[in-house]
Amino acid sequence: MNISEKKLSVCKVTFDAEPKDYEIHDFVLKNYYRLKFSPAVATDVKEASRNPKRIQRDVRKQVQNTGIGTTGSRETAAV
Repeated sequence: MNISEKKLSVCKVTFDAEPKDYEIHDFVLKNYYRLKFSPAVATDVKEASRNPKRIQRDVRKQVQNTGIGTTGSRETAAV
């Protein structure tokens, strides 16, 4: 799959058995320019949606790490 300038083109390659990641990487590096890609088709590139619970956890971590907002408040709390 190749996405550039909001256009998508694909190429299908069939392997005998399920290849390892490094085998696919080597194949693409050696044969990329020999692969026949389909004509480019216009597409919308969507940003992946994030899990709402993960967003909530990330916000909670940031708030806990920040703690009390100002330097004066931190100094007052330390006393």
